[in-house]
Amino acid sequence: MKKYSYFKLLGMLIITCVLMCINREEIFAESRWIDSTNSTHLSLIIRDEIRDRIYLADSGDSKLVIIDSQSEAVIRRISLSGQITDMAISKDGSRLAVASAGNIIMVDLNTLRAGKINLPKELKGLIASVAFDQNRHMLCLKASSNLKTNFVWSLIYHLTASGDTLINKFGIGSNLNESVYCGIIKTDITGKKLYVADRWRRPLIIHKIDITNPKKPVFLAKNQDGELGGNLRDFTISPRYDEVYLASGSPYGIQVVNSSTLRFITMLETGQYPCGVDVSRYGDKIYGIPEDNGKNNDAYEFNAKDRTLLESYQLLSEVDKGAARARGIAVDRFSEKAFVVHGRDEYDESNKTGQMKVQVVDVSGSGD
Repeated sequence: MKKYSYFKLLGMLIITCVLMCINREEIFAESRWIDSTNSTHLSLIIRDEIRDRIYLADSGDSKLVIIDSQSEAVIRRISLSGQITDMAISKDGSRLAVASAGNIIMVDLNTLRAGKINLPKELKGLIASVAFDQNRHMLCLKASSNLKTNFVWSLIYHLTASGDTLINKFGIGSNLNESVYCGIIKTDITGKKLYVADRWRRPLIIHKIDITNPKKPVFLAKNQDGELGGNLRDFTISPRYDEVYLASGSPYGIQVVNSSTLRFITMLETGQYPCGVDVSRYGDKIYGIPEDNGKNNDAYEFNAKDRTLLESYQLLSEVDKGAARARGIAVDRFSEKAFVVHGRDEYDESNKTGQMKVQVVDVSGSGD
């Protein structure tokens, strides 16, 4: 009996020592690649809270890639056409709109059947951004044929749920008559408030519009000129706090903005060129990633209530010949995993593969 107790105690001591010796390098065991997502150009990534899925826009292969968050397996690929510029899920969670090569493809998220929307004639051409209101009506912004080199000014088009009929079109500014320059549009959790931001302008400009009545939108707020940094890459709206989180080229962090007044509150430091931001399902945590700066290859997790840094997670970097180049982030329904788009959007002639794929990072899990 004494001999058994001795070995039991020895075993417990060994386990304790191993746990105490875990260091920074072993965090890599908590990160892994989804190799089947390898592509020449992965442009967007978002989560489906209802089904606990991740939707990945593979512009390199012109496909919508659907990932199960729990198994981390690709469960479906839906063929599209050309460049994918934006994705949005309807407020009831039933539909996914994918803006692709001058079309909007609508995906029924229950059956995963996809169909092309017959857009009004004046919306023919590349769609820059898409969103949904509370009635499953769509909102769209037009773009040129190449988002990287040839931007256009556009009004906001409010369409019926079928997408083939125009309800209204309007702009930004106090009189809603100013065009948007290569913008990004998103609606809040209710679908009644629309946020419109210019993608590349410096300094950044963001507007808030009440779209409860599609035929009579109401201007609500605009940020103070010069208050926000420019080169917007991504933004998200808190479902819990009266805040919007902006990832832009400058300053070097996630900008926190009051969602009612659009006034700057503070900045969450992430290193140079933050390019992706997400918020947990219940709004208690914020996640951000910076783009390649030669020094920083981390994902960051913040407490949304007091805006303190909870943890930074070192990312894997075998993609892009070892360079750190994060591109986008989406967190699963339980805030246990972060799915990060990583790599360079080009083709590797040496092994005939793409230079981008998704990695999964274990994060701390749900908070409040």
